Amino acid sequence: MITPKSMAYFTEDGKTPDGHLRLAFHKSNLFNEQETEKIKSSVTVLERFFTNLNRLDGVRAAYQEFKDELKNLDRNNPDHLPTIDRRFRAFILEWKLFLDHFQRYIENGAQTGCWKTATDAEKREYLDAFQRYFNDVKDPRKQSDAFNLAAVIRNHIQHAYDAIDHTDGKKVYISREKVSSGPKVTASQKAALGKQPEFIDLETVADNALVELEKIHEQLLNFMVDSEVAEAAAVLTEAYSKIVVAGIKSDRWVICGFGEMELEDKETGKTLTQIQAEDENYIPFELETGMVKSNFTVGTLMSYIPLKWTAYSSFASLLVNLWKKGVWKDIQEKYFTNGTPSHP
Repeated sequence: MITPKSMAYFTEDGKTPDGHLRLAFHKSNLFNEQETEKIKSSVTVLERFFTNLNRLDGVRAAYQEFKDELKNLDRNNPDHLPTIDRRFRAFILEWKLFLDHFQRYIENGAQTGCWKTATDAEKREYLDAFQRYFNDVKDPRKQSDAFNLAAVIRNHIQHAYDAIDHTDGKKVYISREKVSSGPKVTASQKAALGKQPEFIDLETVADNALVELEKIHEQLLNFMVDSEVAEAAAVLTEAYSKIVVAGIKSDRWVICGFGEMELEDKETGKTLTQIQAEDENYIPFELETGMVKSNFTVGTLMSYIPLKWTAYSSFASLLVNLWKKGVWKDIQEKYFTNGTPSHP
């Protein structure tokens, strides 16, 4: 019988008559209630980082779409050049959106919204330090020519200008003179533009802009690494290792048992009172109603906390590596008043 705060997993068990994958549900006895609660808390800590970890996905996707379109450049096709133009504009706007997202993330409280024991002063201390750090990371005066070039071209395009001013049939270019004539070109941007040829290769701009944003991304992740994150990463790494050693080959794990439970056969509409399942040793047991309030389909638990072990494992490894590098120590010493945050 499934008890509150217990863990379970699914394995593939053939297919349904209509061709859908059938999943078998197994109770797990690998982790006790205290260990399960610790895993749940660690998942909560890391989940808030997933959005930030994947924040570059939109930029990378737009970049690849531009590159793919450029490979098939056809100057004789009057419709193709505008398509490439749109692809570059989409990329450079996504590039800026990445920075805007992080600004909004800080303004909305960053991860302090998940801090249950921190005082308002501790939260404010963290957010002020994060803002100072973010301002420094993207400061045009401290950034490379590639960053400033991307920024000034983005500003130019934002004012309803096309990206492409010239093509030689192999590459596409933007006019340095047109970009330089903008009303809000900073000194750092002017310096970067002054090193460019008359017509600037947009593919090179995109290549270098993405590299610079990846550097900024890692710097921001370094700031968000703290003792709480390192501990959560260690807990999940250890738990996943325990699963691997046990020989359980499933990435579909859940934490279940938080409320009242109903089981419903979606094909017949009937509510089931119990379901037969097996633990990891394939010993039958009955999964009874009365624990999680939700709907189920046959063989699939619909209300639970999912555990993405493959993702957690790779992400935890990244965070542990960032922690070991110790860059976060230098950041804390520079940006926090007492050389270290009060929380966590």
